[in-house]
Amino acid sequence: RLLAYSAFVSKVYQGGGDLTDCVRRAVFENENVYVTSHVGNRKCNPCIDESMKRELQLLSDFAALTPEDFASDLAVELAIARFSSRRVDLVSEYAERVREIDKYGYGIFAAYGMFRLGDGPRPALEPILTPDDVSIDQFIGYAEERGRVLANTEAFLQGRPASNVLLYGDAGTGKSSTVKAVANHFFAQGLRLIELRKDQLSKLPFVMGQIGANPLKFIIFIDDLSFHRSDDCFSMLKAALEGSASAKADNAIIYATSNRRHIV
Repeated sequence: RLLAYSAFVSKVYQGGGDLTDCVRRAVFENENVYVTSHVGNRKCNPCIDESMKRELQLLSDFAALTPEDFASDLAVELAIARFSSRRVDLVSEYAERVREIDKYGYGIFAAYGMFRLGDGPRPALEPILTPDDVSIDQFIGYAEERGRVLANTEAFLQGRPASNVLLYGDAGTGKSSTVKAVANHFFAQGLRLIELRKDQLSKLPFVMGQIGANPLKFIIFIDDLSFHRSDDCFSMLKAALEGSASAKADNAIIYATSNRRHIV
């Protein structure tokens, strides 16, 4: 039992040393039938709803446990490793997050703001664990151009007409940083960024399929873009820009950067 407790506390320490925070993260980042059934304001089976409330209450009780609670069961007089915890109401917190699911998201999209598409025979969206934390107020110059990108993104988030965007200009003028800063700026409003390399454009329909039913909004970010006239990747991007059924998701917009205005 003491070894099991030590392994348990090690996991809590890896999560920052607070048991309650670890439990909350695990709950809010979990992708499950209950949360996905609420996407698009769909009705949830009452049995699922009741089961979820019971589980959340149990997890609330678990998240409030203290080292003393474990010590009584361990039956040891040794000083055991300590961690912090507190009482929380996960039932109410989870209900609030479900009501605002288009801002909070679920699964990996609840915890991270930027993603990339992994390589391999079965590609998957992977969170960028150390994203660029650049912010809008760090820039100098190009305020008008950056303002247009911000306004376009805000319109997209509000469901108003918005355009795909090409940021072009000399190297070092802040094109890529602007896109990342915009994603950081609107994170709390439900915006996420997915970065694709040019050689991954053939996977664009796959990415759109992965996010099409998600309640969040996404920037598909393609950096340093250019094509040869015979480049096969161009047809995939063209299909997405023109709204092909196989390559376009209503909750996604494409932001690309290039050193040249004419990318073909």
